[in-house]
Amino acid sequence: MIGKNTTMKINSVNDINNDLLKAVEASVVADFIEEELRQASEKFVEEKSKLESDLKESHEARETLS
Repeated sequence: MIGKNTTMKINSVNDINNDLLKAVEASVVADFIEEELRQASEKFVEEKSKLESDLKESHEARETLS
């Protein structure tokens, strides 16, 4: 069993199980969720920016052809 004062880092959703939840503070789980959301948000922003850039280039190419 994991000690109450043990510092843990959750690396995957699969790491979260009943034993872990009994042993760690809620802040460990909250930190993991916060980090996952931050990474997903950053990835979304990058993908959105790329799509917007591609769309702008498409519109400019279309205008050039017209």
